[in-house]
Amino acid sequence: MDPKGRILLPAKLKSMMPNGTDIKIVLQLGFKKCLNILTAQEWAAIQKRFRESGNYNSQKQQLFRDMTFGMEEQTLDAQGRFSLNKFQTDYAGLGSDVLLFGMSNKIEIWNKETFMQTLTPLNDRESLEALAEAFLDQPFTP
Repeated sequence: MDPKGRILLPAKLKSMMPNGTDIKIVLQLGFKKCLNILTAQEWAAIQKRFRESGNYNSQKQQLFRDMTFGMEEQTLDAQGRFSLNKFQTDYAGLGSDVLLFGMSNKIEIWNKETFMQTLTPLNDRESLEALAEAFLDQPFTP
């Protein structure tokens, strides 16, 4: 992250974005101490799911409020950069050394040390086998 709070989206992660020159993104506070980057299309799909599931469930309303608090829509600049504001950088504990991590439908922005603390310790990676079996060995049902 540069001193102005701008981050250049690496080419590999930029490939997750739609093609074109007017690339709109949504910056969102993550459930963990990170930020999420969603495409405008992904955010629209999430909003649609909220709309289609009714308006009167108080837990759903709270989740929507929490998901949209601190959210910001931006357009990547010509160099493929976006800016973070002070609230966002403070929430995620970000400094100049940030880590961008591509998930299937979003990109996470982490403080590198915080991210490393979220990983399973190297001496306990055998425990991942049961998780992989539970989630990845199941037939895909859309």
